[in-house]
Amino acid sequence: MRLWQVLCGAALLLSSALVSADPLADLKLFYAEVSSLSGDFEQRLLDEDGDTLERYAGRFWMQRPGRFLWLYDTPYEQQLGADGETLWHYDVDLRQITMRDAATSLSGTPAELLGGDLSQLDRYKLTRLSDADGLEWLQLLPHSDSSDFEEIRIGMAGGQPAQVLLSDRLGQTTAMILHDLKRNPKIGAERFSLQVPEGVTVVDERPGA
Repeated sequence: MRLWQVLCGAALLLSSALVSADPLADLKLFYAEVSSLSGDFEQRLLDEDGDTLERYAGRFWMQRPGRFLWLYDTPYEQQLGADGETLWHYDVDLRQITMRDAATSLSGTPAELLGGDLSQLDRYKLTRLSDADGLEWLQLLPHSDSSDFEEIRIGMAGGQPAQVLLSDRLGQTTAMILHDLKRNPKIGAERFSLQVPEGVTVVDERPGA
């Protein structure tokens, strides 16, 4: 279950190099101006002492509403994608695809927060934090106790999220940084369409499947 949460949490973020004045205003403007994006990402799982337990890297594409594809190159090849209705995880080494209902699986996750509309912010208490590492930080505390994440911190730069730190209830933190981004690129619908390779097992966990 944690793998789904971590991968989804990474699904819809972007970075840049310039620092702006109001991170909350920038985040709201991000909803209004960014309909699609693509780039490279690095994702790390940190323990309570800040040591790296796992490291992932790859490329991603996103298009509102609810469509994304993340291709993980390291440490092993995998894919996480959604077409607005179905969320899937493809483990290339295991040759297995797991399919789930997107609305249910993404509910309350950072993927839903950053990939949805401005109303998503109503689910969180937002607090302006001190600047650090050349970024302006926002703290998001979920109003619901059922959230898998105890705290989300977003570092804003150049009017958009540059880093996101997701702290879970087990004391671990997922840190995400994205690079070489293209803002509002044209992305064909086929990018978000699941193609099942021959010989791959499909596990369909959607209701009614």
